[in-house]
Amino acid sequence: MQTINSDIIDWEKYEQRPAEAVLIRSCDNWLDGVVDRFGDGLKATGIRLPWHKTWNNFRFRPGEVTLWSGMNGHGKSILLGYVTLGMLAQQNQKACIASMEMTPASTVHRIARQAIGTQWPTNESVVDFVRDYASDKLYLYDQQGTVNSERIIALARYCHEELGVTQFIIDSLMKCGIRSDDYNRQAEFVDELTAHARDTGQHVHLVAHSKKLKSEEDIPGKYDIKGASEISDQVDNVLITWRNKKKERCDNDDSDVLLICAKQRHYEWEGAIKLWFHKGSYQYHESDFPNVEGYLELLNRMAK
Repeated sequence: MQTINSDIIDWEKYEQRPAEAVLIRSCDNWLDGVVDRFGDGLKATGIRLPWHKTWNNFRFRPGEVTLWSGMNGHGKSILLGYVTLGMLAQQNQKACIASMEMTPASTVHRIARQAIGTQWPTNESVVDFVRDYASDKLYLYDQQGTVNSERIIALARYCHEELGVTQFIIDSLMKCGIRSDDYNRQAEFVDELTAHARDTGQHVHLVAHSKKLKSEEDIPGKYDIKGASEISDQVDNVLITWRNKKKERCDNDDSDVLLICAKQRHYEWEGAIKLWFHKGSYQYHESDFPNVEGYLELLNRMAK
């Protein structure tokens, strides 16, 4: 695990898009990508989520932007961290998390807790996890507070060009230096993110809050995302997390969480999957069972 220090990077180098001329190519340049999208007997191709029941329905494809939304306190960042763990540890991805709301230590603490499978892992197990599974794959942007949107785009380019990062995570839109009522700039920023993803093949994950609904028991949709309506229009995928607060009060048999695919531009499936949350480990499971796995068992299961 490494942190990216703003003070030692020449940001101007990464603030420019390539000239338009280099973006014009013959269609056979994309032949391999077209073939990959059809897959080899699979219904979906790309980087998968940790849960088997999603593998033929949803994937993270290169060059796309996924918007992660949900109401405040419904677990967007924790669930995204769990997804990131699976991408790093079993699918050979490199990720950078630009979380301007949490320190890098807090972010890694959550992911290590998910990986090791306990609220109180030993120091040795944390060191082993970071050394064996995260040190050369997970990068953290060491900056808290508001960061201007131009710097975020430059950071994404830097991560792609210098570090080989394939999954760039922005947590969250509200920390990207854009006023909450500046809908035009919000739309421009998301347009710039989608252009960057297309230019580089990097997959960008953008966290954005949902509006407050009448009740936390109401399930938000893609039209409930805070900010400009163009945000959900421009991204490729919209994933919404919803926490079952009623179950927490009534202890019924429903799932703890819904992960809702409200948009998937390049594949047909949209829908919701039920997940069960284990508070001690911060893990999300696709069925309600009591066995909490450590990271070796978790990674072996993900590989099958």
